[in-house]
Amino acid sequence: MYGFFSIAHQIQRIKNHVFFKDHELNNGSTGRYDADPDIANAWNRLEQGDYTQIDIDLLNHEIRESLVEGIFKVPAQKAHE
Repeated sequence: MYGFFSIAHQIQRIKNHVFFKDHELNNGSTGRYDADPDIANAWNRLEQGDYTQIDIDLLNHEIRESLVEGIFKVPAQKAHE
Protein backbone atom coordinates (compact mmCIF):
# COMPACT_ATOMS: atom_id res chain seq x y z
CA MET A 1 0.00 0.00 0.00
CA TYR A 2 1.26 3.53 0.57
CA GLY A 3 4.23 4.14 2.88
CA PHE A 4 3.23 7.63 3.97
CA PHE A 5 0.25 6.28 5.95
CA SER A 6 0.41 3.66 8.68
CA ILE A 7 -1.15 0.31 7.79
CA ALA A 8 -3.84 0.84 10.45
CA HIS A 9 -4.71 4.24 8.94
CA GLN A 10 -4.88 2.77 5.44
CA ILE A 11 -7.13 -0.11 6.53
CA GLN A 12 -9.46 2.29 8.34
CA ARG A 13 -9.55 4.58 5.28
CA ILE A 14 -10.44 1.63 3.03
CA LYS A 15 -13.14 0.42 5.42
CA ASN A 16 -14.69 3.89 5.60
CA HIS A 17 -14.46 4.28 1.82
CA VAL A 18 -16.09 0.96 1.01
CA PHE A 19 -18.67 0.61 3.78
CA PHE A 20 -19.53 3.99 5.32
CA LYS A 21 -18.67 7.00 3.15
CA ASP A 22 -21.22 8.69 0.93
CA HIS A 23 -20.01 9.01 -2.66
CA GLU A 24 -21.17 10.98 -5.66
CA LEU A 25 -22.73 8.20 -7.71
CA ASN A 26 -23.22 7.77 -11.47
CA ASN A 27 -26.76 9.12 -11.47
CA GLY A 28 -25.67 12.35 -9.76
CA SER A 29 -27.06 11.35 -6.37
CA THR A 30 -24.98 10.89 -3.25
CA GLY A 31 -24.98 7.71 -1.21
CA ARG A 32 -23.16 4.60 -0.10
CA TYR A 33 -22.12 1.83 -2.42
CA ASP A 34 -24.55 -1.06 -2.86
CA ALA A 35 -23.78 -4.16 -0.83
CA ASP A 36 -21.35 -6.47 -2.61
CA PRO A 37 -21.05 -10.03 -1.30
CA ASP A 38 -17.60 -10.47 -2.88
CA ILE A 39 -16.24 -7.45 -1.01
CA ALA A 40 -17.92 -8.54 2.23
CA ASN A 41 -16.41 -12.03 1.87
CA ALA A 42 -12.97 -10.57 1.10
CA TRP A 43 -13.20 -8.33 4.15
CA ASN A 44 -14.12 -11.31 6.34
CA ARG A 45 -11.13 -13.28 5.03
CA LEU A 46 -8.85 -10.31 5.73
CA GLU A 47 -10.15 -9.99 9.29
CA GLN A 48 -9.64 -13.73 9.87
CA GLY A 49 -6.14 -13.72 8.39
CA ASP A 50 -7.23 -16.18 5.69
CA TYR A 51 -6.87 -13.78 2.76
CA THR A 52 -5.77 -14.28 -0.83
CA GLN A 53 -3.70 -12.15 -3.18
CA ILE A 54 -6.98 -11.05 -4.79
CA ASP A 55 -8.07 -9.65 -1.40
CA ILE A 56 -4.81 -7.69 -1.14
CA ASP A 57 -5.32 -6.43 -4.69
CA LEU A 58 -8.80 -5.26 -3.64
CA LEU A 59 -7.29 -3.29 -0.73
CA ASN A 60 -4.77 -1.66 -3.05
CA HIS A 61 -7.49 -0.78 -5.55
CA GLU A 62 -9.76 0.72 -2.90
CA ILE A 63 -7.04 2.82 -1.25
CA ARG A 64 -6.05 4.26 -4.65
CA GLU A 65 -9.70 4.95 -5.48
CA SER A 66 -10.22 6.62 -2.11
CA LEU A 67 -7.16 8.83 -2.56
CA VAL A 68 -8.12 9.86 -6.12
CA GLU A 69 -11.70 10.60 -5.06
CA GLY A 70 -10.52 12.64 -2.08
CA ILE A 71 -7.61 14.53 -3.62
CA PHE A 72 -9.18 15.36 -6.97
CA LYS A 73 -12.79 15.65 -5.73
CA VAL A 74 -14.12 13.45 -8.53
CA PRO A 75 -17.19 11.19 -8.53
CA ALA A 76 -16.74 7.56 -7.53
CA GLN A 77 -16.96 6.24 -11.09
CA LYS A 78 -14.28 8.66 -12.31
CA ALA A 79 -12.00 7.66 -9.42
CA HIS A 80 -12.61 4.02 -10.32
CA GLU A 81 -11.24 4.56 -13.82
